[in-house]
Amino acid sequence: MLKDIIQLIQNKKYRKFLLWGVSIGILTALAAVTELKSTYHLEVERAKIQSDNLSQVLEEQLTGVFSRFDLTLSETVRNVEHELNEGNLDLKKILKTIEARQKDIPEALTFFTIDKNGYDFFREKDRKKVYFGDREYFQLLKKSNEQKLFISKPIIGRFTGIPSIILSRKILKQGRFEGVIAISVPLSYFREIYSRIDVGREGSISLGSNENIIYARYPWNDHIIGATIKNSAITDQLFSGKIKVKHLDRNSLIDGVSRISSMRRVGDSKFFIYVGLSRDEILASWKKRCILYFCGFFFFWIGGTVHLVRFLQSQEELEERRKISVQSAKLVSLGEMASGIAHEINNPLAVISSRTLHLRRQIDRGQYDADAFKDSLSKINQTVDRIAKIIRGLKSFSRNAEGDPFVATPLKSIVENTLELCNEKFRHHHVMLKIDPIPDVTLQCRESQLVQVLLNLLNNAYDAVDGKEERWVHISFNMVKRNHISLMVTDSGHGIPEEVAQNMMHPFYTTKDVGKGTGLGLSISKGIVEGHKGELYLDRKSINTRFIISLPIAQMNSETLQRAG
Repeated sequence: MLKDIIQLIQNKKYRKFLLWGVSIGILTALAAVTELKSTYHLEVERAKIQSDNLSQVLEEQLTGVFSRFDLTLSETVRNVEHELNEGNLDLKKILKTIEARQKDIPEALTFFTIDKNGYDFFREKDRKKVYFGDREYFQLLKKSNEQKLFISKPIIGRFTGIPSIILSRKILKQGRFEGVIAISVPLSYFREIYSRIDVGREGSISLGSNENIIYARYPWNDHIIGATIKNSAITDQLFSGKIKVKHLDRNSLIDGVSRISSMRRVGDSKFFIYVGLSRDEILASWKKRCILYFCGFFFFWIGGTVHLVRFLQSQEELEERRKISVQSAKLVSLGEMASGIAHEINNPLAVISSRTLHLRRQIDRGQYDADAFKDSLSKINQTVDRIAKIIRGLKSFSRNAEGDPFVATPLKSIVENTLELCNEKFRHHHVMLKIDPIPDVTLQCRESQLVQVLLNLLNNAYDAVDGKEERWVHISFNMVKRNHISLMVTDSGHGIPEEVAQNMMHPFYTTKDVGKGTGLGLSISKGIVEGHKGELYLDRKSINTRFIISLPIAQMNSETLQRAG
């Protein structure tokens, strides 16, 4: 195959087809690459938008949860503080208040109260009060001068042993610290929320803080919860107030999976929501498309190359057959002219024979006229030149001219060389051949091919009038345009039937008797003329049968131009 392609590339005629094929393939590949690049960016952008929307939904949900917990804590603190400030501290009443409020927050694991000394108001463990005074949230609330919600870091519950976070507010009695009311929320609550959101097989959702501590994550990893990750640069940007959302496209710091993600700060709190979508899953369909494109192009290139090479090889074979057909048509024309050419050569030979015999007799008698002798020799030379000219014309006509370059050739030379080959045939069979004055114009052509075309038309004209009472063939010329000339071959026939006219230019179509025609003459002639950027057609408006050859002119002299104008 590679050898065939190299051979076709070396052939200038087919090189342009291969270049067109390669160009179309490259353009198609570029279009596909552009489309894939565009869809790649669209898929990435879609993933960013999807992760951003999910993080926004989760932010709103988390803000709502924290607001609901804080509202419950605030109302409970207000009720307890009212009882304390009134001096009517009834623990049973406070316990009932807490139990009633706990129904408003079923997500909470426990709802408890710690006194100012750090002990639980109501609960005991092993008949001892449980001490919470060492908890960070208790210490901070005790020292703080602000009355606000505090959310702890992930811790293990002392009663439940379950990883949780504590949401707490302090209790004041006449401005003095009296204790803490707290809610513990299991971290598994957030895991359940995140697990209901579709982020794909390798997607992830995390709840973190400005201290880079992971509070919850889906998929759940026990060793990650409460751990600190190296993400300070991004969290600093989120909590500096400059940006609300940060888009990331990188490998996860936790499990190394490449994700397209969004990090969003949750309101004004210390928390952020991270939503990451797996790059491999997002681009899975795009990668399949890439593989399909690659396979398609691979088979397109291989199949296209094979078909193109086979097509060009078939064209090459057809071209070779066409050349053989052209050459065969020439030989057929020569065969049809054989008798005329024989007369064309025999007559000069008879003149030579007669003159030489006459000269020998004069020499034998020793009596001869020098002037007459010279005249006879001159006649012999002229006759020899005539025979040589006919032979040169036959050699030129019979050779394969397909590879010859186009050469500026006088129209007169083409017509005269054609007539040299067929004049005697017309004269011998008493067919009158009329020729108008030949214009002094030049054609850029292959002379032997145009001789073949004109000779074929003359042979067809001869066959058409042979046996008729009125037998003549007329060659005439017409300047149709300033840069085109028409050569017309008209015979004494009265036109061609429409059915024949429609098919006569087709290969192998002939109306001649078997053995007298191949049906290739007109189709080959038409191809030759079109190869010279001209036309060959039947003049249907003519009373007699007329074929017209229209050809572009290379140049004309000034006198001819004036006549044409």
